[in-house]
Amino acid sequence: MARSRLVALAAALGVLLGAGGSLTVPADAMLVATHDAAHSKAATHRGGSRNLLRGDGATFDHSTGGWSSTTATLRSDHTTAHRGHGSLAVQPRLTPSTAPVRAVSAAVAARTGLYTASVWVRGQSAHSPVSATIVFLDVTRQPIALITSSSTTPSGKWAHVASVTGFAPGGTRYVQAGVVLRRAQLTTTLYVDDARLTRAPLPHRSRLRRVSVHRNQIVDGHGHRVILRGINRPGLETKPDWTMTARDVQAMSAWGVNVVRLPLSPNFWLRSGCAYDRHYRSRVDAVVRELTRAHIVSLLDLHTVTPCGATTTSYPMPNKSIAIPFWHQLGRHYKNNPLVAFDLWNEPHAIGTPMWLHGGTIDWSGKYTAAGMQTMYQAVRSTGARNLVFVSGLYWSASPAHKTVRGYNIVYAEHAYTCPHDPPPNCSYNGADPYDPSGYLQRWDNLGKHHPVVVTEFGWPDRSDPGRYIRNLIHGAQRRGRGWAVYGYNSTTNGKFDIVARRLKTAVYEPSPVGMPAVRALAAAP
Repeated sequence: MARSRLVALAAALGVLLGAGGSLTVPADAMLVATHDAAHSKAATHRGGSRNLLRGDGATFDHSTGGWSSTTATLRSDHTTAHRGHGSLAVQPRLTPSTAPVRAVSAAVAARTGLYTASVWVRGQSAHSPVSATIVFLDVTRQPIALITSSSTTPSGKWAHVASVTGFAPGGTRYVQAGVVLRRAQLTTTLYVDDARLTRAPLPHRSRLRRVSVHRNQIVDGHGHRVILRGINRPGLETKPDWTMTARDVQAMSAWGVNVVRLPLSPNFWLRSGCAYDRHYRSRVDAVVRELTRAHIVSLLDLHTVTPCGATTTSYPMPNKSIAIPFWHQLGRHYKNNPLVAFDLWNEPHAIGTPMWLHGGTIDWSGKYTAAGMQTMYQAVRSTGARNLVFVSGLYWSASPAHKTVRGYNIVYAEHAYTCPHDPPPNCSYNGADPYDPSGYLQRWDNLGKHHPVVVTEFGWPDRSDPGRYIRNLIHGAQRRGRGWAVYGYNSTTNGKFDIVARRLKTAVYEPSPVGMPAVRALAAAP
């Protein structure tokens, strides 16, 4: 299924934070930003640090705590405080109303890791929007990268500004937390309190060597439970010449993923396909090889089956004459790679359980004979392949079927989109809260008592969103012991569902704000 803005880094930011000059940001800066309104918990996992801002650098009870600004006057104020006895009063100096006003903490020694900053603010009604920032500095204390969160418009009450999270780029020796005000007026004062800057280690990289099913769990080669956490990486289902490099895989691994779902098209794979490409198999092989070498499960998804000359891609079930040869060939081709898994059909719909299970004649842009899940499963197993097989449910994989596929090493695949096209207010989700995915998750609870279930697709159609839906779904899935793969970690950065904001030259992609809950969940994974 094809589906914040990260505030721009660059010289357009104008005055350096407390240092003067222009800000130069390298293209390979490993940056991420989040709009999560809650304090980041990633720093408390796996030995994460406490607040790196000490004393008045965080609470401003007695002084400005070493904070500085070239665009505002700073003072310790004792008339208002979120906690303790004082706050930092930020009074803009003479500056155009369109220029940002900034204040930053004293520089703290930094090293490799995942840093998160957050602040509480208070201002007059209709005050200028304010964002949290992180600045990474080199050994000479010159800024090399700056990240900014989404903005909050504070009123007369204290409000928590969306947290911002970033990977320290190469060459980082110091880090600062800060705030940015936009459209600031000279007559307004912003109060800042409870400033936090924390560090968490980088996520653990996958060490899987094989996976299988035991009862209702996925287990590794030692029988230990495995929760698959990862991403969808579209591309190969629509472009036969699409490639994924070793650097791309390094980026995914640096995020901490242990599964990547790869949509495929048999039209490019099969010699009988109407768009057969003789290089397609070798390209798929190269991607699978890089992923499994990194101990990442490569989930191969039969995503689109379009009969020659047809324009519709969302067929209810795949054409049997195409799907069965495809799964015969993939099963035989990858049966000796225990980290390859097969997703039989992307999103069944407009059919009932009998057609879903056994196939039959479907009239959809013309009549054709569809393959059922049991038939496709048997096509895989007939090759001797014992790999995991994922079976999607009904109604675009939103609900389980009334029967199950007979066999072994079977995982059931759930898709969850409360807003599959547009965010609110253009998405009402039948009057329910579109940010609450619990209804989707509950549908699979009974099946999950006997079989492993993984949410293999979910996302939110607004990459500038704070990520509330994605955060809620990951929490609900993990509470149930289910794995997940968020959509989509694309080669593009401008789609509605893109969780990547920018492709970098280094081995970490820059997530969009909507993807940051996934980044934090991966960082916190054991």
